[in-house]
Amino acid sequence: MRDWHVKHMEKTVVKFVTGLSVNATAWEKRQNKRYGRITSVCRQIGYDMKQGVTNEQVLLLLQLQKYSRFYKKFEVTHLFPVFERMMVP
Repeated sequence: MRDWHVKHMEKTVVKFVTGLSVNATAWEKRQNKRYGRITSVCRQIGYDMKQGVTNEQVLLLLQLQKYSRFYKKFEVTHLFPVFERMMVP
């Protein structure tokens, strides 16, 4: 079950970084407004940590993703220090 939570954590970060598509429906926009903010993402990652994901895995994911070309394309590397501050107890 822990593997599922690790994958969920990765998907959550990717979904947050990529954001909405250009032709998003009204429902997708409303759901993104409700659940797509940084506080909601950190809450979901916090829940995954309660279910077995370790702090080291979270920080390792953020370190690996910070230097990935995928994220540099979206120019959101400034958000990773925010994630790290919110995730470290």
